[in-house]
Amino acid sequence: MPMEYLSDPVRLAQRALGVRVPLEDLLSEEKVIKSAENILASIIRDSKLPVVDGTLLDKALAFHASMAIAAATRNAIVMKRLADAIFEDALQQLERASEDELLRLARWLGLPLERGDEYLEWLVEPSGRVLKLLLQYSIPVERYLELVAPIDDATLHLSNSFLKKGLVYLDRSRLALLTSYAIKLKIVNKIEEYRNIENKVIREAAMRVLAILSTQRVRDRIRIETLPSCIRRVIENGAKTDEEVYTLLAFLHYIKPTPHDIEEILVRSGIAPLSAAENIAHALLAISTKTFTPYKCSSEPGRIACPEGCEGLLKEYYSNLNRRARAQRRSPGRRGSASHG
Repeated sequence: MPMEYLSDPVRLAQRALGVRVPLEDLLSEEKVIKSAENILASIIRDSKLPVVDGTLLDKALAFHASMAIAAATRNAIVMKRLADAIFEDALQQLERASEDELLRLARWLGLPLERGDEYLEWLVEPSGRVLKLLLQYSIPVERYLELVAPIDDATLHLSNSFLKKGLVYLDRSRLALLTSYAIKLKIVNKIEEYRNIENKVIREAAMRVLAILSTQRVRDRIRIETLPSCIRRVIENGAKTDEEVYTLLAFLHYIKPTPHDIEEILVRSGIAPLSAAENIAHALLAISTKTFTPYKCSSEPGRIACPEGCEGLLKEYYSNLNRRARAQRRSPGRRGSASHG
């Protein structure tokens, strides 16, 4: 199966070149960067992985460079779209793979699989005939719960699974799905690891990718310039105290931006890694407004989080929105779309 994004580029390069080349040097070559930018441009525009030309090494380098560039953007949308596109590609390949290929990859990813048929009575027809579903694989329930904990997919919830004598039984399609999520988690962790790379070429590529993203952003997305100054400061400098974390989360919860916006802000502010940002964003939006409201600037925590003279986070935010709307209405070039904000 051609899953070059799972290959080790350093090992492949050493095998091809006969010498060990540092990962950062491999990823910052001009040809590799160009190919990686094409991958990210494709997933931003179409949410699909493009066909990558070249040898196994060329493809592995392109995918790992795309992960490094995505990490350098510090943008949750770019990182998540890359991980999601790889997940979809992996799932399509695993659905077509042989059983041996599927089992080998699943075990390589750490899934403690056992092979053994179990039949589940799935449907009783009006005639009385019982249809049975063949479940060919099993995983100890404790390990299964660990594997699915970060996965937001009801298909794999324990309540929708067949449990018997401490084992969770899976059919082939559910095993392919679980394995694809394991691949996605591996990619997310690799992107997080690549955030430690400090490289000018990769940083410049990240800026070009962000420029592509900016042309694709939908109109109802939150705009950083409309946020209160203290909220912008926490996002850019990082949430360093409990009061700042609460202030930022409560503010986001109250204004209800898109889940993608919350994920991006959680990552940029350092509150959560990409691997946890999606679940936190959805949980935040599900909390009742009555039990989770922003600090008042006159309160002690509010004075810690907000600058002197702040009239209130929500008041400043809505004033900024109104000011921006007025500016758009005055702009001749935007009159046709001013009502869309």
